[in-house]
Amino acid sequence: FYKSRFSVRSSLSVAKMGRGTDGKSFANRVLGRIRRAWSFSQTRLAFCIFMVITFFLGLFFIAQPYASSSSYKYLSLYSEPIAARLPGPHKHDIACLILGESYFHQSRKSEEEYARGVDDLFTFLRIYDRFLSPFCDVKLFLVNNSVSDYEEQYMLHRINLPHSEITFIPPNREKHGNKRRLNTYHMLAYSYKYYADYRWYLKMNDVNVLLLVDHFEKLVFDRDGNDQYDMQVPQILGQFIHDKCSDYIYAKTVYGFNRQFLLKVGAVATQHILDDKWQIDQFRGCQSYAPCRHNAADDFVGFCLKDMGISLGPTRDEEDREYFLPFTIWQHYHALDEWRDIDTDDFFGFYFSGKDPANVGSECCARYPVVVTNYHNHETLFLGYKRIYEVEPEQRDLDFIDSAMPFKYIPPSNGTGELKTLKRSDQKE
Repeated sequence: FYKSRFSVRSSLSVAKMGRGTDGKSFANRVLGRIRRAWSFSQTRLAFCIFMVITFFLGLFFIAQPYASSSSYKYLSLYSEPIAARLPGPHKHDIACLILGESYFHQSRKSEEEYARGVDDLFTFLRIYDRFLSPFCDVKLFLVNNSVSDYEEQYMLHRINLPHSEITFIPPNREKHGNKRRLNTYHMLAYSYKYYADYRWYLKMNDVNVLLLVDHFEKLVFDRDGNDQYDMQVPQILGQFIHDKCSDYIYAKTVYGFNRQFLLKVGAVATQHILDDKWQIDQFRGCQSYAPCRHNAADDFVGFCLKDMGISLGPTRDEEDREYFLPFTIWQHYHALDEWRDIDTDDFFGFYFSGKDPANVGSECCARYPVVVTNYHNHETLFLGYKRIYEVEPEQRDLDFIDSAMPFKYIPPSNGTGELKTLKRSDQKE
């Protein structure tokens, strides 16, 4: 009896709902049931969680192509190395830190030009992997939007980079000097955590240099391998420039520093990253001097090296000749044979600031220079390295390096800063 009565009532209820009984349509009944279901807190909570997750995922994918500078601390400082090849055992006392983002290639805008630029970059890196690895542990820092940007090129060329450790650091939206200083932050902080036990470091900011690490060894070590610098004191070696605002080491080529320097400056770089207080702008004041505009070629504007007790000075031989050269060997040895004033020569004048006027032409450079710069053609660089390392170490002096480089650059005479190439066969003409 109960079952039959319930069945009848259920049928009547359905019939009434379909006919709009009690003044309500079928649609209103459905909406009412939906509203009652929404009142359950579990359903509401689940929907809110879903919307929050969707919101943050959307922010992540939108921001991914333009990772902020502070994202570096999540990539490396709190985790294991983000590297294609993890740090291995030491083979040498010197680490060569190479920034794998050539400013010479950044002007290439189209996808085809970008791909060609990346291919050229890896060609330069293969040259350094071959010719630097016998003297230093090569550490490559590739700057890219994501690991996948370089994945294909890395897979194609990885067998030709057998001696290099490859680390990825995030890109940034800065330009020119600020971009380079931000990259320097990354390289210093990463090296401070993972490469802090080398005796010396050579930092290369662009792949356009002829770096001779064996000559750097002659500079910092004696014949028995003993240190020629006080290693308890932070040391930075490079092209010293006297500037009205603050003296600095020229950063658009290669400079070197010792372990004590890295321990001091790397710790500051790490703390700036953790606090998200990047100091990269050219206008900067320190305790030792009033605020002023630093030179764009200064990597350490934000560190106030003098306040940290780090002194800067020239890296020259006993005859005041340079080891770190910002131009090609031909420019230093032949073209820059007269004194240039910084107030009248915007292109070359900075190089002569604070130097003896007698150190021009053949008296410009130390007999065994550490680096010469501005070789943007990888064929030129490869041929120069090949010729230099075919001879005995004592023969690799300034005269031989000058003869080994296949192309020469004529300094500009019209003030435009443009450089013309000249084959050695046409040099006398």
